[in-house]
Amino acid sequence: MASFLGVLVLSGILYLYKNQNKQMLIRNGKAEMLMNGQFTLNEIQYTMGRLGLGLPSNYDYLTYSSGDLVVRANSSKLSSAGTMDAGSNSSRTIYSIPIADTILFVDKSWAVVRLTSGNTEVTIEKVAPKSGFPLFALITLTGDKALFPNAATIYPEERIRIHRCTGIGADTLKNNFKLIYENAGKRAGINTLALTLAEQVDSIGFKFYLTSGDSLDILPVPQTLFNQVGVTVRVKSDLRDRARSGDGYARDTLTAKVNYRRYL
Repeated sequence: MASFLGVLVLSGILYLYKNQNKQMLIRNGKAEMLMNGQFTLNEIQYTMGRLGLGLPSNYDYLTYSSGDLVVRANSSKLSSAGTMDAGSNSSRTIYSIPIADTILFVDKSWAVVRLTSGNTEVTIEKVAPKSGFPLFALITLTGDKALFPNAATIYPEERIRIHRCTGIGADTLKNNFKLIYENAGKRAGINTLALTLAEQVDSIGFKFYLTSGDSLDILPVPQTLFNQVGVTVRVKSDLRDRARSGDGYARDTLTAKVNYRRYL
């Protein structure tokens, strides 16, 4: 009888310990959930604050691609004056630029070329010194040179993808938040693997506030019509709480408005 009672008491103690431990894990999970949400919001605010930085004022610096917003910026805030290389017999677009400007295009996969009728985004194939001309370098861009002016301003461009993993196919680790830099020393078409910055991000939403005071859920055309971006980050706890109604998961929503400045 004493052994039986001892087992009952021990079972009760273990049950209480297990329950208290679970509640502690749930509380810690909620705190971690809030940290993930705040960190995600902070990173998006910083990234979105660079919208159009150092790029022409009439350039579409934000695109929507495969469920992600892609931010375009030029953190150097500098450009290069290029002249179509007269010594090239190729139909490819090859500009001659000052040798000192090659540093602008190191680790960049993309460039924006200012045209008479606007601007165009192109991929950078190669940047190399110009043989026999120590003060100049050649930058090779995609596209037929017949479509480009003989002289143009060339801006280095960075592309940052705001991405929440879907868990589908190769996009594993569902609800993990990443910023994917589509540059990082690679030429176009090769994306570097980004580190997970936060977990349990249930959704990320954007709203675009127009200069008129109205707002849209889709990208305005032209993009010069809006001057603020609203960001909504929804996060979910990792552990289920049986005492909570619904599906048992805790959720929280964080919002912010991002002001950004254009430099050109």
